[in-house]
Amino acid sequence: MLWNWTTRNACFLTHSWHITSAGMFAGSLLGIIALVITLEGVRRFASEYDGFLRRKYAIDDASASFRTSLSANTTTAAAANSGSQQQDEDDGHLGSDEKGRTTTERRIGSSEKLLGGSTTRVEVRGRFRPGVVEQAVRALLHTLQVVLAYLVMLLAMSYNGYVLICIFIGAFVGFFVFQWRPVRLEEGVPESVLCHG
Repeated sequence: MLWNWTTRNACFLTHSWHITSAGMFAGSLLGIIALVITLEGVRRFASEYDGFLRRKYAIDDASASFRTSLSANTTTAAAANSGSQQQDEDDGHLGSDEKGRTTTERRIGSSEKLLGGSTTRVEVRGRFRPGVVEQAVRALLHTLQVVLAYLVMLLAMSYNGYVLICIFIGAFVGFFVFQWRPVRLEEGVPESVLCHG
């Protein structure tokens, strides 16, 4: 293949994708832009799905940790039932609600206060293994990314200048639309784009 600016009689991927008119070529270019935008959308969806799984398992782990610490605090409070149930401000304190049930409340240090409220920031570290269905969804999203990326690569290998420009336009628009999200400072520099997406 050689670099070309062919608009008619060009053939992309299969014999059936044979360009016979200017309108067909323009439609093909718009389709290529849409294909690359779709690739960026699938990448974002896969990233959001992984984030959803992390949040889901973090909530499950945090609630299990809370139940464990609650039972430990209740046992400690029952054993040390000597009137003063207040612990150090950073640890929290035990009390009872209007029905007499033992409750626990974490006191929040000044560095952990969010908007001056009493919301506790839960920080969970560790690993989890997704379930079979969750992993199947992740594998499907990965496979879809690979298929779309290879189609884009094969289109680029036509060395048609218009096709390459449309791939770049699609990549720009797709990234602009689907990757416009807050960037965490602690994440550092994003990893570079790997070959084929």
